[in-house]
Parts: sequence; C-alpha cells; structure tokens
Amino acid sequence: MSIYVAYDIVRKLYAIRKLITDHNHAHGPAEYEMYSAHRQPAGPLQEQTVAMLRNGANPTLVTASLNQQRLHTRARDLYNMKNQL
Repeated sequence: MSIYVAYDIVRKLYAIRKLITDHNHAHGPAEYEMYSAHRQPAGPLQEQTVAMLRNGANPTLVTASLNQQRLHTRARDLYNMKNQL
C-alpha cells in the first residue's frame, strides 16, 4: 500500500494525491507460516528442543533438525529461546 500526499499552497492543507492499495510483497499461506508464532516448536518437540539447548546443543544444528521434521524455524528463534532459558 502506498499513499502519496502533497501540500496544496492555495488551500493551505495536505491532500492525498495518489492511493495504491496493491501489496508490494508476497502474501499468502506460505508467508503466514513464517510468522514467529508459527515457527516455535510445540508439545514434545518443544521439550526435546529445550533439552537439547540446555545441554549445549548448537542452535543452528537444532534448527536443521527441526527443518527436517517440517517445522520451518530459524536459527535466530532458537538463539532467542536459548537466551530465555
């Protein structure tokens, strides 16, 4: 979405000159799945992930393991999780 605003000197006010409501990025189910709330492991997978991080596992390797199990996560998520432990 883009809004172009210009100042009108005669009427002494700002006016919208152009409004574009198209998305400038991809959107859909694939992008929705990559929100941070959906990238977090849950249930037994979360317990396993926490156990590995507490025992000193490398978050990058844990991320690779989770991605193989079809949970699309990022290493940064696991570094954040490790810092919260």
